[in-house]
Amino acid sequence: MSAGLSIIELVNATVHESDPSPHLFDALIDALRTLNSQEKGEDIVHLWFIIRLATALGYAVRTDECGVCDEPVANGGEMVPYSIATGAPLCSEHRDSTSYRPMGAPTMGLLRTLLQGEATDAARIDATPGAVSELRDALTAFIRYHVEGLRRLNVGNVSVKILAPVQ
Repeated sequence: MSAGLSIIELVNATVHESDPSPHLFDALIDALRTLNSQEKGEDIVHLWFIIRLATALGYAVRTDECGVCDEPVANGGEMVPYSIATGAPLCSEHRDSTSYRPMGAPTMGLLRTLLQGEATDAARIDATPGAVSELRDALTAFIRYHVEGLRRLNVGNVSVKILAPVQ
């Protein structure tokens, strides 16, 4: 229930009523149906939805190309320099000139998996709590970076960050 409420509040905080978004609506329905039918994975379904929301708002999250020059980035190391501003990793040329957050390889793997699958697939992912937490923090920072006037709220006992407009 808390994860579903978190998703609804996030949509309410970022989408205008007069802006139709059929893809976002479909993602919202998929996420809520998955939460209703699954007994685990609510945090990961929430992350799956945040990625779809970012895309619907026009801010694509990427994993394989540099956020500055769009060149392919090798993500084979322990830590990947991930730019919150661009929602993408950075190549070796741009990591020194662009601010970034170090992201662990398991977190990048989780992000890559969530970009590919559906909500029901997300609910079945067995990710480490560290990777889930790190990705939640990065995606929350990414949305906050691009959507002005958002703040952190806490809904229920779910360990997710919810964004809502500042009153």
